[in-house]
This record gives sequence, structure tokens and C-alpha cells, in this order.
Amino acid sequence: MASRMTIPLPRVLRAGGAAEYAGYKTAKDFQRAVACGEMPPGFDHAGGDAWDRLEIDDAIDLLKSATKRNYRWQEQGAHRV
Repeated sequence: MASRMTIPLPRVLRAGGAAEYAGYKTAKDFQRAVACGEMPPGFDHAGGDAWDRLEIDDAIDLLKSATKRNYRWQEQGAHRV
């Protein structure tokens, strides 16, 4: 049986990798999410813009919790009619 080598995800991602990691179709879509505050801003790393994978994880967690709150609000509103 052949062993499979796993390569850990890098902590620092460029726009394309950050977009893919966060589930955006393109780097431009990811940059729009950064501009509106949905995703964290980049930082200068090795002469270019970069994103911390853990900050992207935190932003996704916030988006998930906001979505859950919206669902609960919609469910509660439906019962008040």
C-alpha cells in the first residue's frame, strides 16, 4: 500500500489562494469581500499582499453565526403572524 503524503496548508495566502480557501470563485470576488469588510484586510508580506488563513477562518465563523441569527429571526417572525 502506497503512503500518501499530506502537505499542510500554508498560514499565509496570496489573493488567489485566499479566495479559493474561503470559497470565492475568483480573487476579484475575494477582494470585493475584503473591501466590504466581509473578509479581513491583507497585510504586506514578502513584498506583496497576503492574508492570514486563521483570520479568514475567524471571518467565516462570524459569517456563519450571523446567518444562524438571521435564520432564528426569520423562524420567530413566522410564528408572530
